[in-house]
Amino acid sequence: MPPYRRGQVSVEYLLLLCSMVTVACVVGFFLRDYVGVLVDKVGGKIIDAVLTLALR
Repeated sequence: MPPYRRGQVSVEYLLLLCSMVTVACVVGFFLRDYVGVLVDKVGGKIIDAVLTLALR
């Protein structure tokens, strides 16, 4: 790797990590009122799928 690019890759990964954390925080902020309902619905679907597969 050329010397002028030595730290560029690390900076790019750090910026990518920061942007992904920011997106996750923004989405979490907007979905905070619906998290309980979403978890209940997803859990119910998983339990239904497990029971359906177990009873076949």
